Amino acid sequence: MTNDSTRVQRSAVTIQSAIAARSRLHRLSLFTRNQKGERRLSPPRFKLLLAAHIAVSGAWLGAAAVKMILAIAAATGATHPGSSAFLTAIEFLTSTDATLAILTALSGVLLSLGTKWGLIQHYWIVVKIALSVTVVLTAAVLTDGFLAGMNTALASQAASDGNLLKIASTATILLISLCAIDMLMIAAATFISIYKPWGKTPFNSPKPVTIKNASLKN
Repeated sequence: MTNDSTRVQRSAVTIQSAIAARSRLHRLSLFTRNQKGERRLSPPRFKLLLAAHIAVSGAWLGAAAVKMILAIAAATGATHPGSSAFLTAIEFLTSTDATLAILTALSGVLLSLGTKWGLIQHYWIVVKIALSVTVVLTAAVLTDGFLAGMNTALASQAASDGNLLKIASTATILLISLCAIDMLMIAAATFISIYKPWGKTPFNSPKPVTIKNASLKN
């Protein structure tokens, strides 16, 4: 009897330990399952991720707006050193694009996975992802070349007459246009996330339900 009682106590302790470990793992898990088995974020985690997403996406939009302002200021500056400083600031802000984009995308993906919207189940999310990737690629691929061309134009203009006002080189126009387009794409992604247009993608099509007819016995 004593051995049986000891085994029962040990089994009870093991079960309690397993339940406690599962409870701790559940608290650490980012997602939970609702009654339908769907993956969801808890309200506190949802609010935290939403606040983080708004903060980093707002910072990204602000950085794009500042880059456009700096590009215009560099093109219409009165001195070459001042305009070069503006271009250096643009270069620094461009280096933050990848970080801000990754943080925006990561928080957005987690929000999508933990809510009813899903990752690629609605067109507005797919369009947001496409816009974000486009902004990062254009900034990474084109900005350096435009900055170099604008620096050359500024130096040439300063050497000729010392007046940098109304520089209209191709690189200048392209850089300002690129900054404006990037800002508009980020702003568009922000508005899309608010209005959530266009409906569902084919990946969100409901699965067919097969109903088996049961034979009735008299």
